Amino acid sequence: MGKDGAYEKAKRKWKKAELDEMTEKFRQLGVEHPEGWARTQVIEGIPNLSKFIFLKLLWRTIVKEGDSEWIDREIALAEKNPSDPFIGGGLALKSLRAKGATDEELIDVVRNFQMEYLWDIVMLLDFGANNVEDYAPAFAKGTDWVLAQIDEEGNIIDTLTELHELALVLDPTGRSGRIRGWVNE
Repeated sequence: MGKDGAYEKAKRKWKKAELDEMTEKFRQLGVEHPEGWARTQVIEGIPNLSKFIFLKLLWRTIVKEGDSEWIDREIALAEKNPSDPFIGGGLALKSLRAKGATDEELIDVVRNFQMEYLWDIVMLLDFGANNVEDYAPAFAKGTDWVLAQIDEEGNIIDTLTELHELALVLDPTGRSGRIRGWVNE
């Protein structure tokens, strides 16, 4: 085996070790099909680990189905501090409950709008000002931004793009942002 052959063999062995390590990280995070996520990261250079963590953190901000404790909390905060910012939701929740809305209905409404907002954020990050022609004046053309993965010193390691391709896949309900009772046919 020549020098080039030995180098290629060592490189494959290193990639295999990196792939195994990345697969284990995704497995520990509870990712479905961790091998695919790891392969895309290691072989294609797509920063899936950072994308996954960022999107999972976004999903954690969405109200969970079956969790109505936040409704009581929001109502209590609104009653205690009615002039504080962001209290309107608690007052509206109290009013809707008084009119007969169930906690499940309130959760569904809030979850839906939160998921739409999550989607809007992801689209804004992915497509920047190009996604808001109706708002951005002509002089804003060329104004853009990017979500970046950085190291401990703040140096950019990679950019996190195409988040919209994964955002709905990571819906904890498994329904990709669809309503309760939806069945994948």
